[in-house]
Amino acid sequence: VRKVDKHGNLVVGWIKEDHPHGLCSVKLSRGGEYHGTFEQGKLHGDGLVVFRNGAFLACRFHHDHPTGKGVLFAQHEMMKVELDGRRSIQQLNPSPQLRPEPTSRRSFRCNCLALSVNSSTQAADGRWTGNYPGWRDISPAVRVVKARPPHADVPLWNAEEAAGKIVIIRRGPSYPAASVSFAVKVHHAQAAGAAGVIIVDEEESSLPGLPRLDEGRLPAEHGSEGFTCSIPCCFVLQEDAKKLEGAARLRLKCIPPSEKLPFGWRFGVLSGEVEEVSQGSAAEPGGARESDGGRQEEEGEIEG
Repeated sequence: VRKVDKHGNLVVGWIKEDHPHGLCSVKLSRGGEYHGTFEQGKLHGDGLVVFRNGAFLACRFHHDHPTGKGVLFAQHEMMKVELDGRRSIQQLNPSPQLRPEPTSRRSFRCNCLALSVNSSTQAADGRWTGNYPGWRDISPAVRVVKARPPHADVPLWNAEEAAGKIVIIRRGPSYPAASVSFAVKVHHAQAAGAAGVIIVDEEESSLPGLPRLDEGRLPAEHGSEGFTCSIPCCFVLQEDAKKLEGAARLRLKCIPPSEKLPFGWRFGVLSGEVEEVSQGSAAEPGGARESDGGRQEEEGEIEG
């Protein structure tokens, strides 16, 4: 569901009794975003708050109150923070005076699977193979950004940030939510100027067959123009998706077909750097004043 509430906030996801409920993204009319699991209009579970000034906080929430260990990005630094749950989102100061240690980096690599474009074709020996017109190396490494909303089921809210970068997009959402095709996800990233797309599977699942996206006309709500894929797109299973957390820069190396690999499939290797989050000198981002991510009116539920 996509709906604008009476305060002008855009809600994408499940709505129950006029409130976000379940996995949702909310774009506030005053600036700022909420992404994660909601319960009757309040963040409850894993979530991400994006503040108007560009800071963001990722942690667990209990009815809009950040709790436990989290990650705060502010003042161009990424830091670990500890939250006691006493303050709500509206009472957080997203620009604390923290003095983090220098961020360290480590190298990593993981496998990926190319998305076939359109229908498979039959080889001379009768076996079927995918089509990979945009499958190519990405080198040197380019910066990585996560799509917002995470499933890229609408035009990216962070389109300006995504331009020229590799965009990480979640597979799904899962049933009973309406499915979102790979084509729609890639279309929104490509429209933002992305250099490539990585679709990550964040749940335990398996692929019933060769993953693919279909070019051509998209559903009316995503635009009437025909879609043609022109950037490298790949899929990463859950076991490797966790390795991408904190990825700063990535390169893609395409693996040549061989008898050791499934016929008709294309594989690649993603490699690059992961930023190790430093520990800030303050335990919690605080301050009694309203944050830049505050809601349209008084503290309370977001209305769908």
